[in-house]
Amino acid sequence: MRRFTGLLLAALALSGCARIAELPLFSPPGKTQVLFLQVMDGDNRDRQTEAFRQLNEQHPEDPWTHRAITLEAQREALHKSQAKLNRNKNELNQCRQDYQRLEAENSKLIENRNELKKLIIEMETIAR
Repeated sequence: MRRFTGLLLAALALSGCARIAELPLFSPPGKTQVLFLQVMDGDNRDRQTEAFRQLNEQHPEDPWTHRAITLEAQREALHKSQAKLNRNKNELNQCRQDYQRLEAENSKLIENRNELKKLIIEMETIAR
């Protein structure tokens, strides 16, 4: 009985493996997948735009088109955020420069005030 059970389990396992081996490991990409990959290719913006247009016109209901639209919207939002970040960095650098300049002016004014105090004290001592 144990042998039969062992043989039955081995047969089931081997037949399951045979089915898995029949599945293709790689399927060639379809036209929409190729267009999608061209849309996602960041090296050539012209080819990207043309592939995006073709994908939208020729395959409007394809899931790859929806992915491309979503990713393009995210890419555009990222681009806008990056531009805003760059503007904020420039503004921050300008503020730091202004702060340093104002600090130097303030230090100079404090020095002048202290000199004036000394002069006033000197004048009062001379006047007595």
